[in-house]
Amino acid sequence: MNQKHSQSSIRDKLSYAKRFYYILESNGASTIGKLCSDVKLHVMKSLASFSKFIGKYDDWLEIIRKYHFKWSNGNKNKVFNALFQNEGNTYSLMLGWRRRVISVLPDDYQNVILFNTLTGLRPDEVQKAIWLIRTKESEYVDKDRGL
Repeated sequence: MNQKHSQSSIRDKLSYAKRFYYILESNGASTIGKLCSDVKLHVMKSLASFSKFIGKYDDWLEIIRKYHFKWSNGNKNKVFNALFQNEGNTYSLMLGWRRRVISVLPDDYQNVILFNTLTGLRPDEVQKAIWLIRTKESEYVDKDRGL
């Protein structure tokens, strides 16, 4: 809760920690290696948090080292690369793709995608920012500083 995670995220971490806590006690983590990459990452995050809570974080770090676990599944740009697989991954092609996509969308959606492109915010951050601008502009937007 101190890390400002959502209730569902906390519930999921607790669930994974309950299911896999034995790994911290036995120092045997071969079962983690058999999990799909998304679940593996969630289990690792849960065990990292849990190990800190119970004072076994050094043991957890040793398990990570021993089993050569990585925090990334190596597919960070998988979706991005798939979008431009046939065209190459150039900036101008990406903007061309964005233009083609927004040309078929209603104006409100076009503006959201444009705002996202210009700010570099994540989609959920864009949604929150647009809501704040529309509902609390005087509190959220600092016109003097352009922020």
